[in-house]
Amino acid sequence: MFFFLLLQELVKDVNEAVKKVEKGNYAFIHDQIVNEYYAGKNCDLLSHIQPIGDKTYAFAFPKGAPYRDYLNWALLKLKEDGDLDKLKKKWLTQNCTKHSERSSNNLAGATLRLKDMSGLFYVMGGSAAIATMFEFVRQIRLFLERKFKVFFFNYFYRVPLLF
Repeated sequence: MFFFLLLQELVKDVNEAVKKVEKGNYAFIHDQIVNEYYAGKNCDLLSHIQPIGDKTYAFAFPKGAPYRDYLNWALLKLKEDGDLDKLKKKWLTQNCTKHSERSSNNLAGATLRLKDMSGLFYVMGGSAAIATMFEFVRQIRLFLERKFKVFFFNYFYRVPLLF
């Protein structure tokens, strides 16, 4: 998969990625807030949230900033009054009738389960088995070289040139 991704043309910015998604056969993986914003602006896009961990966002201030407490108070007031939810609904929710058909109930089966990842485990297990086999053969070769002074040709051994 890594080599496949290396062969693909990477996008330079979010707008280019959104255009590729609109054309089809592409998925855009980004932060939830970014996906929701672009899906809210474009009715042809759908943001599917697959939580990996609980994320929170924060503001950075210089040490001892006098306005930090005021901003914390204002944000808390906005949250308590429900204004933050109104802003989220205005900017991050999709107002498309198209998406009402594809409700979250329809996407409930789209979450990843262990059996969906089985191919990955097969590839990892096969790779580990092949690596173990190569290491086993290498250890046998090293044992024979040490014990019986047998030299096996090593393709990676370079003889220094004398001229």
